[in-house]
Amino acid sequence: LRKHVTPHTLRHSFATHMIEGGAPIEVVQELMGHDSIRSTEIYLHVSRQHVQSHYLRAHPLSQDAARAEA
Repeated sequence: LRKHVTPHTLRHSFATHMIEGGAPIEVVQELMGHDSIRSTEIYLHVSRQHVQSHYLRAHPLSQDAARAEA
């Protein structure tokens, strides 16, 4: 790898991919070893951005979707 990767980077990537893949937050919480669901909720922000970007590209009234068709 050309980029410096830390254990934290791997944990963050793992949790993000799990959430984006549809895993329940409680499952990700357990796998990450978080005592509080609030510690795991930070990964939901990334997932919301992921969902929003797909929504904007696919929705027929979206500017992004209109540009893609042109």
